[in-house]
Amino acid sequence: MNICLAANALNSTDEHIVTSKLTVDYQPHLPKEYDANRSRGYPVIYILSSDKLSANKGNEIYKTLDNMFIEGLIEPVITVLVEADNSVVNDPKNNVLYHHKVMQEAINYVDKHYNSRPYADGRLLIGAQAATVYGLTHPEFFKGIITLNFSGLFAQAKWDENLVSRSIVQYAKQSARIPFYIIAGDDPGCSDPDHKLRHPQNENVDNNIQAVQLYQQLHKANLFQKKFKKFHDVPANPAELRVLHGSATKNAWLNGIEEGLKYFFDNDNLPLSHSLYDPSISQASNKGLVLTNQLSGEGSLKQSQIDHASLFYKVYLPDGYDAQNDTKYPVLYLLHGSGGNDTSWNEFWPILDSMIEQKVIPAVIAIAPISGNSYWIDSDKYGAIESSIIQKLIPEVDAKYQTISQRSGRGILGFSMGGYGALRYSLVYPQLFSSAVLLSPAVQHKDAPITSGAVTRGAFGEPFSLSKWNRLNYPVALQSYLAQKHRVPIYIITGDDDWNHISEKHDLPKDAHSYNMEVQAVILQQQLSQCVKQEIDQCLTSPVQLHIVNGGHDLDVWALGFQQGVQYMFANGLSRSYDSKSAE
Repeated sequence: MNICLAANALNSTDEHIVTSKLTVDYQPHLPKEYDANRSRGYPVIYILSSDKLSANKGNEIYKTLDNMFIEGLIEPVITVLVEADNSVVNDPKNNVLYHHKVMQEAINYVDKHYNSRPYADGRLLIGAQAATVYGLTHPEFFKGIITLNFSGLFAQAKWDENLVSRSIVQYAKQSARIPFYIIAGDDPGCSDPDHKLRHPQNENVDNNIQAVQLYQQLHKANLFQKKFKKFHDVPANPAELRVLHGSATKNAWLNGIEEGLKYFFDNDNLPLSHSLYDPSISQASNKGLVLTNQLSGEGSLKQSQIDHASLFYKVYLPDGYDAQNDTKYPVLYLLHGSGGNDTSWNEFWPILDSMIEQKVIPAVIAIAPISGNSYWIDSDKYGAIESSIIQKLIPEVDAKYQTISQRSGRGILGFSMGGYGALRYSLVYPQLFSSAVLLSPAVQHKDAPITSGAVTRGAFGEPFSLSKWNRLNYPVALQSYLAQKHRVPIYIITGDDDWNHISEKHDLPKDAHSYNMEVQAVILQQQLSQCVKQEIDQCLTSPVQLHIVNGGHDLDVWALGFQQGVQYMFANGLSRSYDSKSAE
């Protein structure tokens, strides 16, 4: 059912807006078994679209909502598609007034003709830029806003001219605060043939960068202007950020809507898409064997002026491993974070046990070297860690154990500092690894924060050597990586509350927001998706997957990413275990 109403709102002599009548489509969709006499009215979801929604897309949205109700995820709702037309008003101020009238008439109509809940707690608003601006300028009308993929949000060089930026300033001046659930897809910028690759610092940045910037302005900024102590939580607007894998269209209108509604309909106001790490769910009947070995110190290292590292490493052998049989196993190389020791992966061995026992993944061997705060590079302080792993450890593991001793048989995974190492090894030695997983990787596209372990713990020199940091940082490695034939599929995951630099504002530069992990994860994903000589076909097939989930720099995010990431490895090139005799 389509209802066409005339929007006469562009009648404001104060704003000098030209009077005109505009036809706007409102498409109410009632839940099955809608009851006009129900004692408690139905919540209403308004979907504000700046472009005409196709009938198929509208039907997909209704089907998604109906399925969520059947599954008990939400209560029955009235859904109203509001199809506005941004092209009728080019001036930003007029644009805001136009959408205000469009939405106000839709709300008034629905509250008058349907059994709705005629108050803010009964309404949600979903959409892109127009919905974001309307939610910021009229927060009193809604319980919350679900913001989906959109562009044109921020242009830092033109802050005063930007519509959303000015709306946030206005939002901060009034007292009402409503939650924002911000969704973007991880498609690279060059997936748009009209724009190809866009530099992350360019004003025409991608949707996931836009989403992160909106999130930071809402969640990382002290909108309440209250005092807070260093390292304490900053009073901020309730906001959640998610970057999901897949096409922008699918995520924006289906996955995004579903995830956002789970968040708002959950009683605890927490997203259902991410749960806390629970060791009890990873208890397997058959457990693997974990050993400790020391790397042999014999032989010299090529191209290294630093002494061989005295490296210990943990070995995980899956249940049923027999050195005398003919089964060959893939190997996961696991790189821990700062301060790592022989217990760093203890919470992850049960996850491997459980995934193997449940046949989620095939049996694997895992190797976890121990290197303290080395950043997994060669250094005077920690020794030739990188050279020892590449030149000594990998050959030693292949000689001692029943491994698949080719590129297809190795994957590399790391958390935090280990994510830095896993990324570096993937780019510098792509001929050795079939796939990689980065869990909250401690990477920076440019300078390292002065409070980071890279600066303070000695791997890059004491005192810190900026030239060494720049020489080893991933943008340099990326140039040679893009010029060679191998591509390492990379899975990246980080939490949306990974690092709140606002609370360290006295120690960091003015652009400290750019150091946040979620920002760096997005920039990394874009950089990995670059094309050689702008070859769009190569970019479209670039094997990089990004997820930003609920959580911080902790085990909850890493356990989730470990499970999903290892599965990603096997789906993207890591070989399964096999009987070598049968394969002959």
